Amino acid sequence: MELTSHRTFIDQHRPQNLVEALEEYTTKQGNEKTSWIAETAKQKVETISNEFGIWVNRLLTFAFFNIYRDVSEIIHGSYYGVLIMTGMQNKDITSFNSSDEAAKYFTEHQFKLSTLILQQVSISIVAIIEILSHVFEKVSTVEEIKSTSYDMLIEYADNAFAK
Repeated sequence: MELTSHRTFIDQHRPQNLVEALEEYTTKQGNEKTSWIAETAKQKVETISNEFGIWVNRLLTFAFFNIYRDVSEIIHGSYYGVLIMTGMQNKDITSFNSSDEAAKYFTEHQFKLSTLILQQVSISIVAIIEILSHVFEKVSTVEEIKSTSYDMLIEYADNAFAK
């Protein structure tokens, strides 16, 4: 008995709406659809930037180039992603004199990496708020959120550079 013989039986007994749903979420090669459009992430940022201006472009581009590739590597569990996550892409594991020194290094790196990721997510949220203010012009709550988030972003940057 071959391992795939059950597939024919199951395929014959699937409800038609399930068959149609699976086809919608499956590529012609039989793989799961991971993107609904052919544009790359960079092209998506460019398209959004063309629509909503230079400020949105700067915010999204900054976040894209600072974290997109590295976080993608981390999420996909690549060797490089593990190096980034542990902070070992620029450090030799044998350089630690003790396990306490290594633990301190890894802890500090995790804090810095988490801070960078949260910072970039915050910048992306400011970009989204800017987009919403364009789409929903003259809605006072959106303008208030935009103003407050912008002020907080500037305050954060000022405090970060003051240290």
